Amino acid sequence: MTFGGVERRYLVHVPASYDGSRPLPVVVLFHGLGRDPESMLRMTRMDQLADTEDAVVVAP
Repeated sequence: MTFGGVERRYLVHVPASYDGSRPLPVVVLFHGLGRDPESMLRMTRMDQLADTEDAVVVAP
């Protein structure tokens, strides 16, 4: 995605067990740390929590 003329990256983590039959909550990892999406998921482990709690995580 491009915002303010700058290309922005993001990751979307969907639990592997999700079959599309029902909606899931979405958690957006807003942060001010200047990190990349991969390191935010690594640091917070939100992808692991999303797998156990059945949620989608978006990490900009």
